[in-house]
Amino acid sequence: MIGDLKTMPLEEILQWLGNGKRTGTLRVSNNYITKKIFFREGFVISASSSDPRDYLGQFLLSRNWITETQLVKAIEMQESKKMLLGKILVELKILNEKQVKEALCAKTLETIFSLFIWEEGRFEFDSEELQGYQLIAIEENIDKLILEGIKRKNDWHRFLKTFKSSTAVVQKVTGKALPGSIKDKILVKNLWRQLDGERSIQEIALHLHSSEYEICNYTQIFYDMQLISIVKIKTTKEEEFALPIQMVLALAQKKLQEGRVEEALNIFNYIIKKQPEIDASVIELRDLAERKYIKQIKDTILKPDLVPHLLISLDEASVLNLTPEESFLLTRIDGSWSVKDILCVVPFNESIAIKYLKNLLQRGFIDLSE
Repeated sequence: MIGDLKTMPLEEILQWLGNGKRTGTLRVSNNYITKKIFFREGFVISASSSDPRDYLGQFLLSRNWITETQLVKAIEMQESKKMLLGKILVELKILNEKQVKEALCAKTLETIFSLFIWEEGRFEFDSEELQGYQLIAIEENIDKLILEGIKRKNDWHRFLKTFKSSTAVVQKVTGKALPGSIKDKILVKNLWRQLDGERSIQEIALHLHSSEYEICNYTQIFYDMQLISIVKIKTTKEEEFALPIQMVLALAQKKLQEGRVEEALNIFNYIIKKQPEIDASVIELRDLAERKYIKQIKDTILKPDLVPHLLISLDEASVLNLTPEESFLLTRIDGSWSVKDILCVVPFNESIAIKYLKNLLQRGFIDLSE
């Protein structure tokens, strides 16, 4: 079964797979991200994702179960020992096995729930038996998942009706404090501290390593309680190409052949964003350009062991026209972490992190030292 989320929403797909007691893998893709849901006889047994925000390390950071410094140390050990991150965290005595298992199960469910708020995406179900996957077993009933997923979709639409976009900037209402009913929740406290009237909700979600849904949902709760007010909506500039899509594709291929990999990658990403039904071969070319780009920049400009230093203050940075990703990166540059360390904790794609680090360097906001 192959289709599009616009014509067959996720809840219908899951219902069909559950009622049919299907076994296999449902793949859902949208631009940069692919998520997989694994089924056995109609039950959801696990899920995986290529989105860094769905990784175990990011999930643990969002819950304050580990610190960014601990994650960097664990990933360094993981590279040398070739072990799963959860086992490394247990070996370091940062978490115990029960905590790791609990986090893996919760993270897996969040990966599935996040798909319900996707407006666009392609899906494909492969009915072959599951083999060769390291699955986090959850065995969840389809109806239960669908009910929670639909709730989240409704929450998301309500948020967009109130705030228009996750690029909205909000501020605390003077004299207001968190009520006792919610103030003890870790994510709520972290979010409340981040509401400075300058960062967008999208930026705050990155800083807290949380999903936009979680941050937007609590922001809506704050708004309903009259704890916050809306300041403005930040706008983002998007590059446009005034050429037919096939000519744009040919241009991207030409730039890739010439070794102008960053330009090629930018164009491929634009094509995939604008054309959801694009051929799989274009995605393969984009992935090739992305790998070449990462290697090129790491080999020349952003060598992993180099240490970035700020050349401007964070107060100065707050009035600049920075992307949410650039804002996140600047707050992780303290003169002690290397490029490699910073890339360990970013909650977004590595090529995006490299692109924006390079931009910050070229704009004179940071420099690099041995």
